[in-house]
Amino acid sequence: EKCEYTGLAIGQWRSVGAGGRARFGLACVRRQALKGFRELAEVRRRIVRRGLDIQTYGVDPHVNFLQGHIHNESDKRPAPPLTDHRIQKLYSRCGVFISTSRHEGLSMTPLEAMSCGAPVVMFNADGNMEYAVDGENCLIASDPADMADKVERVLTDRGLANQLSLNGQATARKYASWLEPVNRFASFLGQFQVVETPLDSVT
Repeated sequence: EKCEYTGLAIGQWRSVGAGGRARFGLACVRRQALKGFRELAEVRRRIVRRGLDIQTYGVDPHVNFLQGHIHNESDKRPAPPLTDHRIQKLYSRCGVFISTSRHEGLSMTPLEAMSCGAPVVMFNADGNMEYAVDGENCLIASDPADMADKVERVLTDRGLANQLSLNGQATARKYASWLEPVNRFASFLGQFQVVETPLDSVT
C-alpha cells in the first residue's frame, strides 16, 4: 500500500475523535541515522522500563524491532493502509508526540501533531527551530535520556501537556496555508504573486 501524505497542507490536520488523550507516546520511525532511528530505539527502551507505552508508525520496510509498531506493510499478514486519516487519529489520541530526528529542513510531522493538539517533545533539529520554542509549544531534549525524562513529564503533568497542546495548535495555525508564506517570499522578491489553482481545474 502507498502512504497518503499531504505534507504542506497543515491546515487539513485537526484533532478528531472524542474523549481524552491516552497515556502513550507516539513517534514516526524512519531508518536513516539523521532521522534518529537509534535514538528512538533508546528512548523507547527507557520509556518502556518506566512502565510507559510508546507506539510508532512508518512506511520504511522491515521495521520489526518495536512492539506496537503500526505499518502499512507486513511480512506475515496484510494490514490496512497507513492513510493520513489513520495517522491523524493517532495524533489526536496520543499523550505526546516524539520526534528524535537530528536534522530537518522543516519537519512536518511535529507540526501535524501540534495541529491535532498533541504535545511535542523533540531534539533540536536545525530547521525545526523556526517554529519550536522550548517550554512554550514543545519540550526540546538534548539526548535520549533527557527525552525519556521529558516524555514522562508530559505524560504525567496534565497542566504542562495542556499548555504545550494549546501553544502548539497556535503555532500550527501559522502554517495552515502554504499560500501565505509563498506569497510573502514572492513579495520579498518583488516579481510575482502565487495564486492557488484547484486540482480539478488543471488539465
